[in-house]
Amino acid sequence: MEKQGLIMKSIGKQFNGVTVLEGVDFEVRPGEIHGLLGENGAGKSTLMKIVNGVLQPTAGEIHIDGEKTAFDSPHAASGAGIRMVYQELDLFAHLTVAENICQGNIPKNSLRLVNWTRMREISRELLATIDVDIDVDERLDRLSIAQQQIVAIARALNGNCKIILLDEPTSALPKKDVENLFKIVRQLKEKNISVVFISHKLDEMMEITDRITILNNGRKVATVDTADINEDILAEMVVGRTIKNKYPKIRYKAGETLLKMEHVSLKGRLHDVSFELKKGEVLGIVGLLGAGKTEIAKALFGVYGKGNKRLTGNIYMNGKDARFAAPAQAVKAGIGYISEDRGSEGLQVEQAIDFNISLAALRKMSRLGLLNLKRERETNTRLIEKLKIKCETPRQKVSSLSGGNQQKVVIAKWFATQARIVVLDEPTRGIDIGAKVEVYNLINEMVEAGIGVLLLSSEVPEVFGMADRILVLKDGKITGEMENGSITEAELQRQVM
Repeated sequence: MEKQGLIMKSIGKQFNGVTVLEGVDFEVRPGEIHGLLGENGAGKSTLMKIVNGVLQPTAGEIHIDGEKTAFDSPHAASGAGIRMVYQELDLFAHLTVAENICQGNIPKNSLRLVNWTRMREISRELLATIDVDIDVDERLDRLSIAQQQIVAIARALNGNCKIILLDEPTSALPKKDVENLFKIVRQLKEKNISVVFISHKLDEMMEITDRITILNNGRKVATVDTADINEDILAEMVVGRTIKNKYPKIRYKAGETLLKMEHVSLKGRLHDVSFELKKGEVLGIVGLLGAGKTEIAKALFGVYGKGNKRLTGNIYMNGKDARFAAPAQAVKAGIGYISEDRGSEGLQVEQAIDFNISLAALRKMSRLGLLNLKRERETNTRLIEKLKIKCETPRQKVSSLSGGNQQKVVIAKWFATQARIVVLDEPTRGIDIGAKVEVYNLINEMVEAGIGVLLLSSEVPEVFGMADRILVLKDGKITGEMENGSITEAELQRQVM
């Protein structure tokens, strides 16, 4: 019988009476690269967790190669040939490449002991199938993120793999590594292995997929052949409206200098970095992942400490020394930091929305050491409404929110502190195009309020579209500085690369 791949019919899912998926049909053909697209909260993760056996549907059917089936665990889904590579790689940093690849399928010898020789052979064979040469005896934590992702894909191929689910696989990769990943995905397709490619990056969807399914509010909008559409049509299908301007930049006249960094170096990471940030300005620093953007942010936020011998140079805020001993001093001085890793550094995701918004502003909401609960409630309510955070109640856990709404909670936290400088490190990573536009509008509001915004990003179009001035960062050095409008986006891209 001809293989039919994965067919999901009328899939529904409810949590505590709340419908998150309703009547979703989803089909993945053998050897197909199928994109799954939708806004944050559209139901993509829930659908993939059902495919992977993490969740069970409350309605609908699943068929694999024509046979009706059901998965009560990821182990059961894996047995049917369905494997998932998560955005946050579930690998073991202290183990070797071979030990990671063979996790869950460890070869044993006749004495039922681990067959280390066979483990290395299997690992090399799996890496060879995707034309990758990595030392299988190397510890995982010594590899780059891109190499670790390849190890995760090789692990997924260990056994009878029919379908691989890739969740935001390019979110932490520079362009060169994205190209290498796409090469591997195409090789999987040639071997008749199906790939479900989940991403918010429309250009990547257009480049790598054969077909795309779009979800919106838990329902299927459409499944389309990628060759029949363009990026603009795809964007409209995702958000349900026409996006006339992806980068709604409003320019304001910059004021006095708020922040100055002079000849700052961080051993092995930053080299003689100098710049100024003015009131009511967006200063964009663009560079590939690993160029040193996060190190600049942490140096400004006091993460490295004032007495750290690895960090040299001067930082001034309003003309005063701003080499802070700890982040708490930076917050008190009026600096807000929105980290690229919002889950572990920007939020306490198992706490409520209002708890997170108030956390950095307790001093401003208190008098004589006592928290003004009325003022806290009013501030939280105002910011939830202002930033249009989609939630049922301010007491809702942050972990239950979509990625875009979680990012808004982080931004709300710094609005609550009345920060004068906000450092944004990869502020739109992992959020959909509609949520991105909302974040950009919030940047405009910050600038209108006189806040100085430092925008650190690896996304050239983002910096080109939203910054007033642009610095190019390569290997920890500032290699270019320009006013926006004095260079084309293509020229900026070339400088970054």
